[in-house]
Amino acid sequence: MSSIPRTMSDTVTTPYRNDTLREAKKKKGKSDGQIAEETGLSRQTVVAVMNGSPSVTLASLQAVAGAVGVSMKDLFTGVRAVA
Repeated sequence: MSSIPRTMSDTVTTPYRNDTLREAKKKKGKSDGQIAEETGLSRQTVVAVMNGSPSVTLASLQAVAGAVGVSMKDLFTGVRAVA
């Protein structure tokens, strides 16, 4: 069962709108490497977030979202948790 992460180190198991992240990244003209440099995350972590991986932390998701100008609310709006 999916659950909402409670702390920044919790893994995000609820699906999120990675399509929103991809669109914002494209509009900003940023590469995964640029986002990694900005956020201090590894490029592999940025790629995992962009691909909608269920094994990223809330902190990583928030960092990438901030780098491309997307709110956390927008990432979860209209998404249903899978039971």
